[in-house]
Amino acid sequence: MASIIGKLLLSKAKISNINLISQESPENICSQVNNNILTLALIQAPIVNRCYTENKMSNLQFVANVQHQYLFCISSIKSGVQNIHQLRRRRVGIPPRLKSIWLDIEPFIFPEGNSIKFVFDNEYNLIKDLANFKIDAFFYAGEYPNQFLNTIL
Repeated sequence: MASIIGKLLLSKAKISNINLISQESPENICSQVNNNILTLALIQAPIVNRCYTENKMSNLQFVANVQHQYLFCISSIKSGVQNIHQLRRRRVGIPPRLKSIWLDIEPFIFPEGNSIKFVFDNEYNLIKDLANFKIDAFFYAGEYPNQFLNTIL
């Protein structure tokens, strides 16, 4: 769904005088919207909520939800990880685009804290690390069903 919306935006950008910008940090995007540098942004709901409540960005407004994604925890059979609570003291990969989302949900999953050793890298390198037993699990966000997951599993 996001790729369809992205293609529609790209197709209309030239005739509508829209400038599309891609950035690594969703928090920076929130700040730019809050400061009227950007007029519209596609950002994950938990990040918008955190920017609004914790960072006091009161100029933000939720407009619409354009895509529903699931957060998948993928592990190897050899790692023995069968549920998220078994990630304590494990090596877990997170793509940089999911770091903010993880920071939002981590206190709810591990209210007493955790001792997870995080590796931040792109999905393809994390798959290699999982296959080579350098990490025990990694997180991936996407729709379901998902072509990427079908390819790796």
